[in-house]
Parts: sequence; C-alpha cells; structure tokens
Amino acid sequence: MIVVTLLAVVFGWFGSKIEAKRRERTAVSLIKRVGGNVFYDFQRKGAARSWRVTAEPFGPAWLRSFLGENFFSEVEFVGLAPRTVADDTALDAALQGLEQLPRLQFLYLRGRKFDDVRVENLTRLSQLKGVELDQTAASEQAVLKLRNALPNCTIVRTGN
Repeated sequence: MIVVTLLAVVFGWFGSKIEAKRRERTAVSLIKRVGGNVFYDFQRKGAARSWRVTAEPFGPAWLRSFLGENFFSEVEFVGLAPRTVADDTALDAALQGLEQLPRLQFLYLRGRKFDDVRVENLTRLSQLKGVELDQTAASEQAVLKLRNALPNCTIVRTGN
C-alpha cells in the first residue's frame, strides 16, 4: 500500500509537470509567433542579465529527447518588439501566455502597441524582477500602477 501511494504521488507530480511544460510550450510558441524572443535559465550567462543564444539545456540529452528539450529548464527572459503590422489578437494572446511562465524574471517590451491596458495587465506577473518599457505608448499613470503592483520589480522606461 505504501509503494502504491508513493507511486501515485510521483506520477501525480510528473503529470502536473508535463502539463505545466505543455502550457509553457504553447506560451513560447505564441510569443515567437509575434516576433518575440525567449531565453531559458540555462542560457543565462552568470548572474548578469545577459543570455547566450547557444547553450546546452539542463538534463541528459536522452531524457530531453523523450520529455522535451526544455523539460528541465525555465523561461527567465522574454523580449517582445512586434512589428506594427503584428496582429493585435496574437499580441494579446502572447501577453496572456506570460502567465504560464512562473519563473519569468525579466521582460522587455518595445513599441507603441504596448499601451496602458497592455502594460497594466502585467500586474499579475508578481515574480518579475525587471521590466523595460522601450518606446511604448504607456502613460506615466499606467507605469505607476505597474510599479505599485510590483514593488520588488525594477521598471525602466527608455526612448519615450
């Protein structure tokens, strides 16, 4: 009975991890569809906020081929700078997908498509450590709401 209970716990955890990774892959796909960039923890270069494009993911290669290339990794950085022709619906879906990235720490948003509503919707991402808003249409009031909602996050506006 103890063995069955332990197996149930292990398989329950494993199933929830697989489902979380499925949602993460969907979110990453939505982000990339609008021209965004995604970097994982294994791509981080030291403690600094710089990432390597080529790096070996965590975990054994044979197991990654079975479970998914980024099964043992977490998304830490997302950069979104959609072209002006980018579909608003696709952009909103990509932004909603950020909620499926629980270890996301840094977010870079560039462009006039990031208005007050889109910036204020980021308040749910309480795990963020840094947000850069570059040439966005967000007002000072929206940025202030974001700062108040994310007190442990450094929010920087550039190019405005």
